[in-house]
Amino acid sequence: MSKVIADKILLSDAMFDAVADQPQPGGVAIKGNKIIAAGSKEEVLQYQGAETKITDYGEHMLMPGFCDSHIHLLLGSMFACEVDLSSAKSEEECAKMLYDFYKAEEDTYEDGEWVLGFSWYHLWWDNPQKPTRKTLDKYFPDRPVFLLNADAHAAWVNSKALEIAGADKNFPDVPYGTINRFEDGEPTGFLEELAMDICLKYAYKLPYKKEWQLLKNALPIFNSCGVTSVNDMQYFFGTNMGRLD
Repeated sequence: MSKVIADKILLSDAMFDAVADQPQPGGVAIKGNKIIAAGSKEEVLQYQGAETKITDYGEHMLMPGFCDSHIHLLLGSMFACEVDLSSAKSEEECAKMLYDFYKAEEDTYEDGEWVLGFSWYHLWWDNPQKPTRKTLDKYFPDRPVFLLNADAHAAWVNSKALEIAGADKNFPDVPYGTINRFEDGEPTGFLEELAMDICLKYAYKLPYKKEWQLLKNALPIFNSCGVTSVNDMQYFFGTNMGRLD
């Protein structure tokens, strides 16, 4: 039987193979897209051939890729690639950051497409009050906006979003959720827990092309953190997050 030759060999002084208790010197030999050997440096170098590419990572850790067993893949891609509002210190600054992001990308939005944003949190603001649709309406009078907060359990929307959802003062309260309201009963635009689905089911119906683009942009970010496979939970507050097949 002819000797199997690796296409590439990865070496490290700190390889964690998930068997030993501590990282130790070692490496892996790879042929095609399969690991054909893992062990000490001497063991894996036996698979070296004239064309084998060898990479030595020195003190950098070499380890198996992570499988994230519970991830909302498309939602995570949106968090990674859409506007990050976490640095805002006020309701106004948050809305302005979103507007600047939107104006820079305006040509990429389809007719009726929602403007999305992520990771804001009113308790991080200098004035930690819940925001209202009125601030968003100044910047987005005609295009719907849906902003998911940092813990993903509340959303801030504008009047156009509430109009599309049919949510006015006569809209019934939602079990296991809160529609914050002004004194006259009209929704303020701050939706908590399952009340988010009033608008979320419209906001997250993304154009098919955009779903693919978000994933394409996000996968290198996931890979850079060591994530190489996932179990996509898809559903988020009753909304199917992803039609990809």
